[in-house]
Amino acid sequence: MPHTPAPPAAPTEPPDGGRRFPAGCFEPIRLSRGTDPEAFERAVVATLDLVRQQLDAVSAALAAARAKAEDADDAGAEGVERAERDERAGVLEGLARAGEVALARIEALEAAQARVEADLLEAYGALHAIESRQLDALPAAPGRAGLGRVGLDRVVGEEIALATGIGTGEVARRLSVATAPRRHAAALAALRSGRCALARVLQFAAETAALSDADVARVAENVLAPARGGGPLPQRTFVTRLRRAVASLDGHCRGPGCETPAARCDLDHEAPYPAGPTGADNLYAKHRFHRNTKTTGAWTSRPVTEGTPTGLPGRALEWTTLTGRTCTTHPKNWREGLELPTPAPTDRTRGRSGGTAPPQASSPDGSNVPPS
Repeated sequence: MPHTPAPPAAPTEPPDGGRRFPAGCFEPIRLSRGTDPEAFERAVVATLDLVRQQLDAVSAALAAARAKAEDADDAGAEGVERAERDERAGVLEGLARAGEVALARIEALEAAQARVEADLLEAYGALHAIESRQLDALPAAPGRAGLGRVGLDRVVGEEIALATGIGTGEVARRLSVATAPRRHAAALAALRSGRCALARVLQFAAETAALSDADVARVAENVLAPARGGGPLPQRTFVTRLRRAVASLDGHCRGPGCETPAARCDLDHEAPYPAGPTGADNLYAKHRFHRNTKTTGAWTSRPVTEGTPTGLPGRALEWTTLTGRTCTTHPKNWREGLELPTPAPTDRTRGRSGGTAPPQASSPDGSNVPPS
């Protein structure tokens, strides 16, 4: 018999369950074979077309369901990512605010500590002045003669060290600044304002020990000045400025016959470190060759007390070579270009009567010719 479509059936659930497909996707197909082959063939073709339509409908439904699920997953992942990003941003913002508060407190405490250290140096100076007056008021006694060999600074330093537990070396460094308030007025003002710490003031005082009071004031103005942006001066910049200031004491290499600029030299401890202090009175600019020559012992150098052209006593160096010859070098005379030479008169420039001979004329080519 010919193909007869089955009556419409209710939508059925797919085998995997849970998702409902459009009506007709799972409509049953009934096919029976009659006596007419052509009718049966037409029925088979029609049935195959119906099956193909149902498969296309199922594929379309699956694709739509899959796309919807992917969109939902993408939306969910994006939402989770956005939430995590917002949470992370909130945490970072909170940490930034907390860090700013902590940094502001550090700045305030450092400034407060600098002001306390200024008060500390002032107390050092007050104790030094009090004990100086006490010693002056003591009655004359045979034991007083020994105090001069000990020194007032040593007596005051030992008492502070016993009271505080601070080493006598550190106490001596502080006393050197506290007892010279005019010399270190600029450094003490910077300390009082909170712009620099006590350690920097003490380092500055040690490095400029060989300078005069006027030079210390000028160097302090340059070395302790704020950074270019007006902010605090970094330690590396401070050390660089201070090193240049110390190098300017010599101006050039202190080796015999060497004119290498001090900026291209090493700062050599004349008394070897760590026994020798790191200060201007023990640092000399030396070219690498002369520094190594002195370090290896091939040549020796030592400070001498004779005056120097710059008026800085103690900056002269006496070198001794392997053959025993000596040579004394001096710092650069920065006023050399401003001073006119005054050569002593010689026999050639004096007349027979002891007076000065008249000046000689010059030829057009610049050579001197005898007077007519």
